[in-house]
Amino acid sequence: MTERYLVLVEPQPPNASVPRRVPPRFGVRVRWQPIGLVAERELAETIVGLQRETSPQIRAMAVAVTMLSAEVGAEEAERILDRVHNRTTAETARAAALEQLARERLASAAETAAPRTAERRAGVDRRSGQERRASGASANGHAPRPIERRSGRDRRSGSDRRRAATRATTTV
Repeated sequence: MTERYLVLVEPQPPNASVPRRVPPRFGVRVRWQPIGLVAERELAETIVGLQRETSPQIRAMAVAVTMLSAEVGAEEAERILDRVHNRTTAETARAAALEQLARERLASAAETAAPRTAERRAGVDRRSGQERRASGASANGHAPRPIERRSGRDRRSGSDRRRAATRATTTV
């Protein structure tokens, strides 16, 4: 059985200019309204983002159905699940439209997030995009510098390596 996610909204009164960020005071009842039931968490989060973009005075959240009573309380969870199972035609159409819009947004986000083609150690310069390990003459007409591969004790930095190289040539 797969996990299902509910998208809930809490509309603010029209005169509230800023959405409430703190939980309500003791005794104040929060009336969450379900606007969608989806099978994927990313889709639920995208629907929440769409709701926040269109109506800044609305609080929205995505909750796993199994965690609903822990998030909103048992009585409120029962009311929400009753509304989910007894939706009107308009609520069903709105949920389908929101889900379709969210799927389109996820698809476009996946297309724009192209994988990196030039990895750092792939032999391609990150800034210019030119290959560092080109065979023959490079793009600027100069011969490429030989790549020096060292192992063991020879993996020293600048002056130590040069000093060791001069000692090796003079002792021969």
